[in-house]
Amino acid sequence: MLSPYLLLERDEYSFEFFTDHGLRYVIYFVDYSAQFADYPVLIGRVFKFNIEVVDGDPTTSPGDERIALTVLSVFRAFFLRETNVIVYVCDSLDNRHLARRRKFESWFSRYNDGTLMKVDNVAVIDGTEIHNSIILHMRNESREHILLAYEDLNRSVEK
Repeated sequence: MLSPYLLLERDEYSFEFFTDHGLRYVIYFVDYSAQFADYPVLIGRVFKFNIEVVDGDPTTSPGDERIALTVLSVFRAFFLRETNVIVYVCDSLDNRHLARRRKFESWFSRYNDGTLMKVDNVAVIDGTEIHNSIILHMRNESREHILLAYEDLNRSVEK
């Protein structure tokens, strides 16, 4: 049975790990509350999730299921606090945003044990589609309020 990679905690909201193929990844969360300024109940509870390769070329490495397991272990720890919320934005600078969305969707579908929910959306900013998702714990008591705020945010940025 495969296991996650060893995580090195950089601080409370960032981690790094090294793969068997020599890639170094960084996983981090950034406070995203400012995007939900009209919803004070969400201040300090909404974080943008990022995963980046900082050393190596992932396009030359074979598929590695342990990366997904490592992300899963970070999510499980993050959602021990059921009020936490993640926003995931698929970076479109290199035009690989749809591939990122598919990868993230496959990981979520495969490993979600039913404790988390994910809602996908697309914001349009200056003609560019920004694919994004919100992830929250099913037992989050503010779930409906959070989802309404998320929908409002996606609608408000459309230009």
